[in-house]
Amino acid sequence: MKNVGYIILQRIIREPQFAWLWETPYLRRWLDLLMETSFAPHIIEYHGRMIDVSPGQYLTSYRRLGDRWHCSTSTAFRTCEKFVGKGMIRLQTLSGGRTQKWKERATLITVVNWRRYQDLNGHDSEARNARRNATRNDNKHVDNKATRCSQANENVKTDTAPYPPHIESILSLLAGVESFEREAGPADVTELTRLVDSGVEWGQIEARVLKVAER
Repeated sequence: MKNVGYIILQRIIREPQFAWLWETPYLRRWLDLLMETSFAPHIIEYHGRMIDVSPGQYLTSYRRLGDRWHCSTSTAFRTCEKFVGKGMIRLQTLSGGRTQKWKERATLITVVNWRRYQDLNGHDSEARNARRNATRNDNKHVDNKATRCSQANENVKTDTAPYPPHIESILSLLAGVESFEREAGPADVTELTRLVDSGVEWGQIEARVLKVAER
């Protein structure tokens, strides 16, 4: 395959469970498999046979892998078996005749979850789903914040109500006694203020208001 295009490399390979992959030479061989994997369906002729290769698959042989990875055929086989054991690939050996040696037979390598990690449509779909879920979470956060602010405002309104009910009744009384403002003098206002500040019974304040109004 020509050195054109690109692959999608997930950061998950830096997780502890993939620490073994960074050990030489597994990472280089794994990346080589990803880069050689087909991105589109096509047909390959192999020893007179027409073999269908789907996206996420790579048709090769252990001898060819050994040549690519600069190792023995047995080492290439053991590397693939390790990837199989880790659930990264599946192997299918295709018969090539009785006289053909096993290491020269075609091996169809299928990358597990290739479409999930490499297919652009699937990748974009997952990205859209992630963005959609993030938006929903943000909206939920905003709604919760608005609810908390509304509750806080209600609490503020309750906590900062001007007067309790019995005080409101006194104020209503003041508003209803038209003669209070006309009859009250500075001394009456001062006395009324002192009574309010001293926290005396509101009955005394009411009596003082009515006394002034009856003049």
